Amino acid sequence: MGLPKEFRTEQILALGNELKNFEVELLENLTNEDFRILGMYIQTDNFIDLNIRRCFNILKEKGILITSQKKLHIIPNLVNKIISCLSELNLSHEQKKKQKRNLKKS
Repeated sequence: MGLPKEFRTEQILALGNELKNFEVELLENLTNEDFRILGMYIQTDNFIDLNIRRCFNILKEKGILITSQKKLHIIPNLVNKIISCLSELNLSHEQKKKQKRNLKKS
């Protein structure tokens, strides 16, 4: 059994033609402002990453987050990890439910 014959509608053809307008060689060159915005985005992303790592390291040092030796180089999803640690805290059932709900929103 072979592949079915290609089926192209007018809408697919129109979308294909529209996509050709966005080929790399047809785009304008980046301006200095574009590079400034890209640089700001990269710096912001790095700042966020640095603070996530700092938060992870502090929580790990305090024994709040426990990771295996194999996964020390991987930053786990902190929200899910913190949620899983809620059971170890001295909180009422209602407090744990509320905190879990708040963490899932973030």
